[in-house]
Amino acid sequence: MSRTPLADIANPETRLQELEYRIEHDEGRSLLGTLLGRLDDPHPEIRQAATAALRNQVGDTVAGIAAALLHQPPAEIERILGMFNLDVEVEPNDLVRQAACTILQNHGADESRKALVLAANDESADVRYRALLSLSRRPDAGGEELERVVASRLQDSDDEVAGVAAELIAREGLVDYADGVVAVWNRIDDPGADLQFAIALAQLYGEHGASLEESTVDAVVQQLTDGMDDEETGTAAIRSLVDLGSEHAVEPLHELLDRWFVHPLLRVEAAAALVQLDDPRGYEKIADALDHRRRDARGYAIRAVGRHRIDDHLDRLVELAASEDYHNETALLALVEWGSAEALDAVETLRREHSGHKIGVLAERALELRDKHGHFTAEMLDFPSASP
Repeated sequence: MSRTPLADIANPETRLQELEYRIEHDEGRSLLGTLLGRLDDPHPEIRQAATAALRNQVGDTVAGIAAALLHQPPAEIERILGMFNLDVEVEPNDLVRQAACTILQNHGADESRKALVLAANDESADVRYRALLSLSRRPDAGGEELERVVASRLQDSDDEVAGVAAELIAREGLVDYADGVVAVWNRIDDPGADLQFAIALAQLYGEHGASLEESTVDAVVQQLTDGMDDEETGTAAIRSLVDLGSEHAVEPLHELLDRWFVHPLLRVEAAAALVQLDDPRGYEKIADALDHRRRDARGYAIRAVGRHRIDDHLDRLVELAASEDYHNETALLALVEWGSAEALDAVETLRREHSGHKIGVLAERALELRDKHGHFTAEMLDFPSASP
């Protein structure tokens, strides 16, 4: 029995459900045509689902089509689709080209990387933005090629594209471009981009030893301090203050803890930052947060204990992981992230004694991921984490 074309399903929730059904049950050319036809669906959730499905199953055929969507004229795209007997029309508009960048992110061939390098010069700022992100997430990202691309995009006319370039310059430790990042930061007039550039400069200065004028460092500190007041940007701002070291970070973090009206999770984040700086007040506030009346604050504190390996609370995490407490899974994953012999022994015991049960299965999966990658964070499991 033929199914209703997705484009004819008016209700977006029903259309998404139908697409998810086809992703699960269809295969081959039928599924490929369906997914390609939804790359510019008017509903973002449907576009994202189609793009993710293609990215996750990307092979040479899908990658070749994605590269063509980025750089070939419509007539050539039609010819390529016909070669694979795909009965679908795909217009290489901005939405489709953005999706093509995301799809190529996971394809390891040199041709896919080169297609993304070219896309970083696309006429559309949205496509340039997506191409930079996809390049940065590829396993073969880095080296002179990426340096040339981000150096060029730092001068982009679009502040968001320039901001991503600044982030990548900081991540790669390209200290020779620090003055260029400062120059672009001084010319932009966008509060969101201001914080993005401040974070990049903090990383260049703190992690990579870039030479910055004292007035620039002071401006970065002020921008990050202002960013702590916003629940959406507070976590990133706090973590970047740590890059600047105790001399610049401790005072604004203390001031944040002293305020009355601060989101509880931001308080925990500030305390964790102070722990990183070995400030006694950080340890005190983390201990308080482990007994906070709010569950999300307690869970956030448990994660912080594991992430920063705070020895005073190791026994507490072991006890929680073995209990029926609401946060037993959070504690277990914090122990895996901690990664010490004692912490991993406790997790192994839970895996062995609770084999087949939820906590035992979680322990086994987390340990497998740690063995595979050499480290572990709860995000590897898509484990829900509280955020302000």
